Amino acid sequence: MSLELLRHVLVVVAVALVFRCMWRSSRSEKATLESGRLVFPPALPIRIFVWLFGIVLGGLVLLTSYRHSSDEWWVPWEFLAFFALVPLMYPPVLVIDVDGVESKSRFGRDKKIAWHDVASLHYNRGNHQFKIRSSDGRAITHAGLNVDRELFRDEVQERTRLPMKVSRPGAWRAETIEVPYEPK
Repeated sequence: MSLELLRHVLVVVAVALVFRCMWRSSRSEKATLESGRLVFPPALPIRIFVWLFGIVLGGLVLLTSYRHSSDEWWVPWEFLAFFALVPLMYPPVLVIDVDGVESKSRFGRDKKIAWHDVASLHYNRGNHQFKIRSSDGRAITHAGLNVDRELFRDEVQERTRLPMKVSRPGAWRAETIEVPYEPK
């Protein structure tokens, strides 16, 4: 029994180390400058992980389709449902251009917030998410899975010149302070 528990703990530790490596790699990659706009794609290990996850799930769909028994007819369908959700895992590409900030997802659900529509900036120090909110309630988030989060945060704050609400998660409740814009 303890060997079984140790095996599960090792799997959890290995998965945590892989996600930590992917999270750290997003800090080392840089945004690209294309035709006067800054592009912040997902980090390379994130893209590789999503593709490998999709390939493994696709293989499991095929394998279980041919090797299941009659009372386990639901197993291939379960893997197929998870396989269908793989494209939703892929983080959107973020773009900063002259007009504003844009979030381009895989299924055409593009969001754009013009600079004059930006109402507030929020930064969470716990998970390093930077959120831009518009006056009509739309939001674009740079969640640590895209590259160069410091450049993204600095560029948005420089272009909007708005104060940033910085949250620090606590044990009982989050502490939020407002940091005014200071030109560099």
